[in-house]
Amino acid sequence: MQRSKSLAKTKDDYIFVVCQLAICLESVGNYRGAVIALEEIPSVNYQTHPELQYFLATAYAFLGQMQESYQLAKAYLQSDDSDFEAEATELLQELKQIKG
Repeated sequence: MQRSKSLAKTKDDYIFVVCQLAICLESVGNYRGAVIALEEIPSVNYQTHPELQYFLATAYAFLGQMQESYQLAKAYLQSDDSDFEAEATELLQELKQIKG
């Protein structure tokens, strides 16, 4: 997967590969690694790739960084992307319950 990053021909390909890498890292419990991978992509790309915000929000939540997670999940829901709308909404609800 790491090698795929070097083979990506376009910025969009690179972002896709990093997102897939982050998903793989999260699936084995390496949330810090997922955050590190996702943070390699400048936030200026959030407008064209709002899914980055959702993936980061999820990883931050697992790391106990609730404020960061909440802000990113909320920003994702304000974007035009709806691929992870249900998941982001559920994450926000869980974060609100934790916050009390």
